[in-house]
Amino acid sequence: MTSEHLRAEGSGWARSTRDGLLAKSPTGLKVTWEALRQGRNLDLASCLAMEYRLVCRFLVAHDFCEGVRAVLEDRDGRPRWDPPDLERVSDEAVAAFFEPLPPGEEWSPGP
Repeated sequence: MTSEHLRAEGSGWARSTRDGLLAKSPTGLKVTWEALRQGRNLDLASCLAMEYRLVCRFLVAHDFCEGVRAVLEDRDGRPRWDPPDLERVSDEAVAAFFEPLPPGEEWSPGP
């Protein structure tokens, strides 16, 4: 379901859900959507490896620090996402979150 589907649905729930999602990091939303899409075809170990990779990338990404600033540091509740909207988040930017980590930094199950 896209933002436009929620708009067209028109209920209070759809409006509230859409507004809530659009207040979040556009990059985070697109990466999460892609993780859900990819994850449905992965086994548990592969999903955990993907999640670890994403967390490592989000921790150094602009929007994570900006979200922390807006909520915990300045408490202004006005994060300045980069890029500021879904349309400006490129497929390449999303794909970069899923690239393998440097040698020796990937997660793997067991010893």
